[in-house]
Amino acid sequence: MTDDPVLAEVGRLLAPILERIGAELYDLERSGGTLRVTVDRSGGIDLDALATVNRELGRALDESDPIPSAYTLEVSSPGLERTLRTAAHWERSIGDRVKVKLRPRDDAPRRAEGVVAGVAGGVVTLTGDDGSTVTFGVDAVERARTVFEWGPAPKPGGGKGGKKAKAKSAGGAVDGRSHTVDAPLDKGQDEQADAAGTRGSAPHDREVNR
Repeated sequence: MTDDPVLAEVGRLLAPILERIGAELYDLERSGGTLRVTVDRSGGIDLDALATVNRELGRALDESDPIPSAYTLEVSSPGLERTLRTAAHWERSIGDRVKVKLRPRDDAPRRAEGVVAGVAGGVVTLTGDDGSTVTFGVDAVERARTVFEWGPAPKPGGGKGGKKAKAKSAGGAVDGRSHTVDAPLDKGQDEQADAAGTRGSAPHDREVNR
C-alpha cells in the first residue's frame, strides 16, 4: 500500500487485528503528527470494533515503537462520503457518484462530478448527468470523494440514520499519543443519544507528552 516504512510497519501490525474482527484496511495516512487509520467491514463497522482496533493497535505500536515522536492515532470508518486517494479506492467506488478536483492541466476544467464508470490502468472514466464522459489519471486528482445521495425523508416515528458521533477511547495513558475512534451511530446508539441528549463528541482523551 505504501513505500513509507513507518506505514508499512503499521500495516503489518494491523493485519492480524483486522483479520480477527473480520474487517479490512481502507486507508492509512500519516500527516504531520497524526496517524490516520480508516477501516471498514462488510455491512458496516461499529464503534466497538473501532475501539478494539484502536486499543490493540495502540498496544502494538507501543511495543514496536515505529514512530519516535509524539503523535495522534485516529481510527475511523470511511463514513458516508469517502475520500478517494488510491486506485483501489476508485475501483471499489465504480457505480458511485463522486466529486473531483483535478490538478491544474492546460485549460481543461479542474472540477467534475458524475458516476464512476470504470477504472483501468490507473485511469478513471466518469460519466456525467448529460451522458458525457471525462477521463483522468488517479495521479491527476487533487482531491475527490464519493457523494452520498439521501433517499426520501423517513416516515414519522421511523429510525433515524446518517448521524455520526466521535468517541475518544477511554483508558490509561499512552506514552506520547492520543487516540480517537470515529464511526456512524447505529439505530440503537442514535436513539440512546437522542434520549440522553449526548450526541456529538464524547471526550475521553488519552494523551501524555513524551
